[in-house]
Amino acid sequence: MSLNERDALLSFQLGRDWPHDPLLNAMNLPAYCDVLDVLDIGAGEGRLLNFLGMRGHQGKRTGLDPHPGPRVQQGYAEELPFPDSSFDVVFMIRMLLHCLDPLQALTQAQRVLRPGGELIVGVQGHLHLHRLWRQVGRVTSKRGAEEPVQELLSAAGLLARRLEVTLPLRLNNLDAADLLSTYDLKADLKALSFPLADTLHLIIFLVQKKGA
Repeated sequence: MSLNERDALLSFQLGRDWPHDPLLNAMNLPAYCDVLDVLDIGAGEGRLLNFLGMRGHQGKRTGLDPHPGPRVQQGYAEELPFPDSSFDVVFMIRMLLHCLDPLQALTQAQRVLRPGGELIVGVQGHLHLHRLWRQVGRVTSKRGAEEPVQELLSAAGLLARRLEVTLPLRLNNLDAADLLSTYDLKADLKALSFPLADTLHLIIFLVQKKGA
């Protein structure tokens, strides 16, 4: 099962598009952002861009991914095929730590941003499905992906504003088995108590590029 299928499962259980609806709501973007030019690095099949369109976004929406879906360009975060100052907003959602050279990817993201534009980096927090992991005996980091991303932003000389989203999620035994299968894991769930009250957790870093 792919990441998109996992997100679809979580979205169904949550009753909202995960992670894009909570992400955009947390940012509380002003109305004028609907006409800004947006780049999604690591866009995959373009779900975020499609969701922006469904929310009424009228600006240019561009996606880039090494293994792109329809209407997404093929390319790599470390070598963005765009001129300097091409976009008002650049998204890097749950992808930075998967880059071969994350510092170069951040440098490239800053390069293609216009002065005053915003880089948005999203990572899953340490509470994400933490009760499910604990129930099946998996030890998770107390800082999750947040700490290494913070270190990368600091190493790149980027000052970020931090937002946090936590949402309750109730899982039945079938949901839990499906989620574990997306990580290529199996566990004996018969001894666990369901429904399981768990959490979805997203950390958002906002970096505004200084004006000219």
